[in-house]
Amino acid sequence: MKKYLSIAFAAFALGLASVSCVDERNLTVFDPANVKAQTLGEIAKTALSAEGEDITVNFNKADFNISAPSAYTLYAAKTGTEMAEKAKVKANIADGTISIPQKDLNNFLLNLGAAAEEEFSLDFVLEASLLNVQGAPIDGTVTRSNIITAVFVPYASNRVDVDVYEHV
Repeated sequence: MKKYLSIAFAAFALGLASVSCVDERNLTVFDPANVKAQTLGEIAKTALSAEGEDITVNFNKADFNISAPSAYTLYAAKTGTEMAEKAKVKANIADGTISIPQKDLNNFLLNLGAAAEEEFSLDFVLEASLLNVQGAPIDGTVTRSNIITAVFVPYASNRVDVDVYEHV
């Protein structure tokens, strides 16, 4: 009886050993060296107004060479700072187009120290990153676009604390 049990056990063990535990799905590995960065289009010189139409900018999307969701964030800084003091710009980004409300851009410029009715130059950069399943950016996947310089003429406006201080 022991002999039959040990043969049955051996056959069962052999059957388990023949079944692979390897997942046969084709898994893609992210390689930052193969990412083609997004490119940001030109922004025309604009005299801002409170009721002006949104400023639109076109961009070519980043190619991460992987099928995963991605997100874009537009940043700006005073020209000449090499984006060292960049700040997030309030903008709607979708399908290769960025839309910046003039009122929000005006407040952004005034917060940076721009004087009303005088030209002020900004550098813009668009950052892209892959997103995880919760929709949060994945560290190490951020890629930056080219830096675009644009000149704006802000208008005088009263700002409230909401415009001056970042929301928590």
